[in-house]
Amino acid sequence: NPLYGVSPYLRIVQGDTALDEIVNDLEHMTVEEYQTCAPALRQVRHIIAQSETDARRLESIGAPTARITVSGNLKFDFRLPPGLIEEGESIRTAWGTQRRVLVAGSTHEGEEELLLEALRQLRQQVPDCLLVLVPRHPERFAAVGALCRRRGYRTVLRSERTFCTAGTDIFVGNTMGELTLFYAAGDVAFVGGSLVPHGGHNLLEPAALGLPVATGPHVFNFTEICEILQQAFVEEKQGGGRLKKAVLAMLSRYKNNGVQVSAHAEDKVQAMMTH
Repeated sequence: NPLYGVSPYLRIVQGDTALDEIVNDLEHMTVEEYQTCAPALRQVRHIIAQSETDARRLESIGAPTARITVSGNLKFDFRLPPGLIEEGESIRTAWGTQRRVLVAGSTHEGEEELLLEALRQLRQQVPDCLLVLVPRHPERFAAVGALCRRRGYRTVLRSERTFCTAGTDIFVGNTMGELTLFYAAGDVAFVGGSLVPHGGHNLLEPAALGLPVATGPHVFNFTEICEILQQAFVEEKQGGGRLKKAVLAMLSRYKNNGVQVSAHAEDKVQAMMTH
């Protein structure tokens, strides 16, 4: 039977089964949690760590070095769907090819308010900017759409199958499984779960599409990915107040319905996902 309660970050299985869940977020563990984990780790036959950094942390709390294997981040093992670019171009035509598009994906409660304020400031300098807002959880779709309209923004919902006009301020992606498509149609991406202490979401999908990516400060679940991308086209900012500045900086790279990003950085991301 699984041994629960060893730590909120760890689940260990007895017998012939290896570590059932990879240790997550070690950098945020307390001293007491480290001490609790140590005896259990010494009983585990094999541990799969996401990165060399995680492996060293595991060793530091008592895991035997010979039992640790570094697997790499499984988030790199995705492929962009066939035809995605063409579908994205079609969506972009419907949104308007002459305007600039910020796609805010996987947003959580509390983030939409900050994004709407950022949009208000952003549109003072980029009046035609369209915000594509895609909440993480479907049970929040209706509330987010209502919030946008209550704030006076002309809002179109994806489920309504209504075309955006030049006057549309916000497009709410209130459908499942289309976030990558919306990224493919955008100019800049903001990845949610990062303005609130959730830990962030996967930045690789918009980065692989060549989009510059903005996040909030809370990206502790994606530290390795952020480090890889940060010198390329990730803008990590300390809270929603700086989001407008980050987006403006990235939109300044916008040219001919696209963005200027580091080809070397994009090649690196693509290479990591194909090996």
